[in-house]
Amino acid sequence: MDDVLADTVGKFINIYCREIDPAAVPSQFREKSFHEILEEPVYRRLFEYVYEPGFFADIEVMEGAREITEALAQKYDLFVTSAAMEFRTSFVDKYDWLDRHFPHIPWKNRVFCGDKSILRADIIIDDMPYNLKAFSGDGLLFDAPHNRDDTEYRRVHSWQEIAGILL
Repeated sequence: MDDVLADTVGKFINIYCREIDPAAVPSQFREKSFHEILEEPVYRRLFEYVYEPGFFADIEVMEGAREITEALAQKYDLFVTSAAMEFRTSFVDKYDWLDRHFPHIPWKNRVFCGDKSILRADIIIDDMPYNLKAFSGDGLLFDAPHNRDDTEYRRVHSWQEIAGILL
């Protein structure tokens, strides 16, 4: 869900520019990951925001995600999976966010878990290489600054590219 359907990196960029460094150039965080750019104390401070209630409630939808998942749902049994257990306050935010932005994915097709290795499906689209490694089907790595060095998996850069592969 995060950094595949939801632009979580964008949310962190907005927080950083608003709360920590208003003079920052937002585009730099699309090229390199936060941990590459920021000093460790600043990086830790920024990522403390994920523990605040409401952090996951207003994240922007990734471009093309809504329309293409609607088309995918017509062709496949489409599920959304999020490792929501990592952040206690994220579950309700993520559930409501999906209701608001992806009503075509019913509640029965939402999997909130702690470890995605439990998933059994044909295809997974994820931004974290370790989730693809634990998956027994085919994996597509959704491009993000934090996974740019990974070359083990087939990389997709957009929902339009996913449509070209799966539709």
